[in-house]
Amino acid sequence: MNPLLIIFISIVSIFFLALIFKQFLEKRKQENFCTICLAISLTWLIFLIASWLNIFSNKIILAILMGQSSLAIFYILDKKPGLQFFKLPLLLVLIIIPYALISGDIKEVLPSALLIASLSIVFLFIFSIKSKALGPFIKKVVECCKRW
Repeated sequence: MNPLLIIFISIVSIFFLALIFKQFLEKRKQENFCTICLAISLTWLIFLIASWLNIFSNKIILAILMGQSSLAIFYILDKKPGLQFFKLPLLLVLIIIPYALISGDIKEVLPSALLIASLSIVFLFIFSIKSKALGPFIKKVVECCKRW
């Protein structure tokens, strides 16, 4: 069967099951429960495991789905005022994790992980200084992708 069709059937099935499940949650929890996010995330997780077991081989669709989940996480964390300055390191982390999961080669991602760690330390240092001289730079970083 067509791998893309299998993925779509899985997403649709999990979506409708999640809609049913959502009805049993408290009203407050229902507001924070995204059935599409759950359907996408569970689908790529299931098929990633199937890929590790050599049952599923289409890594392109896995990468697309994982990218969607990464972007959703980025947008959620971007709403947190204290994290807005750290968009670049956060985005890089959200790229390297799916890459590592799909490639399965930790040695290959280690140099990039070290770069991200170093960049994060620099960002933490700049953020902790909070001097007047760095204020405009911090503001530019925070507003780099502002949705006007």
